[in-house]
Amino acid sequence: MLAWPAATDGVTDAPRLLAALATVLTGWRSKSLLFAILAGLGAFYGATWALG
Repeated sequence: MLAWPAATDGVTDAPRLLAALATVLTGWRSKSLLFAILAGLGAFYGATWALG
């Protein structure tokens, strides 16, 4: 679902890729699932706001 999300008609966009990267890196560094999810959520909304 990350590569071809239905919400964008199958087009990958930068906010989703940044959120996925933030989630994976935060989870790997912190070993906390909840913190990783929150970091990904924040990255997604922040990137969506910043990139329009």
